[in-house]
Amino acid sequence: MKAWLVLFVLLFVLAQFGLWVKNFIAPLPWYIFGGILLAIASNYEKAITDFINSQMNRIFKGNSHE
Repeated sequence: MKAWLVLFVLLFVLAQFGLWVKNFIAPLPWYIFGGILLAIASNYEKAITDFINSQMNRIFKGNSHE
């Protein structure tokens, strides 16, 4: 009996959460901020690698300006 009660409550909570998510509308600044974070996260490794490579090239080539 306890399992049925727990299952019923769980399904009810999931259904209510689904309805809440369906009606949830995020303001535009959230979308902009989220897009900026995704852009930074997706290009983070490339930027670090490019920076390290440019510094190593500068050190080994002896160039003071690049």
